Amino acid sequence: MSPLLHALGRILLPLLFIASGVEKFRNIAGTAAYIGPDRFPAVPQLEAALGMPMPTILAYVTASVETFGGLLVLIGLFTRSAATLLLLLTGATIFYFHNFWAMPDATQMAIQQTNALKNLSIMGGLLLLMANGAGPLSVDGRGGRN
Repeated sequence: MSPLLHALGRILLPLLFIASGVEKFRNIAGTAAYIGPDRFPAVPQLEAALGMPMPTILAYVTASVETFGGLLVLIGLFTRSAATLLLLLTGATIFYFHNFWAMPDATQMAIQQTNALKNLSIMGGLLLLMANGAGPLSVDGRGGRN
């Protein structure tokens, strides 16, 4: 594959993650409310240690993985590791937030199925990065880690 096309694909793929992560940081309270206390069992010790409820903790973790993982993929630094984290997050999102198989309403089912398929497609791109690395036009490529 052309190194330029490889770099272009690597640069375009994380843009959604970066934009989404930055937006989550800008509205942590809204993100935590969307996550909701009933989606994940609370771990009282963790909540007490960090002084915030589990949905807020998860909102910060998600925003961090999306933003910083996306930036790492964008520049091609630790690309395989960042792509792996983004892949795991994206897969979890399908299970917890786009679970179309559990939607009682046909319209919601169709919307969530489309979102789940979109995420599966993104996961395909992330798997390609995990398999092939960042390419020669990247920080990893310059450092011989590709």
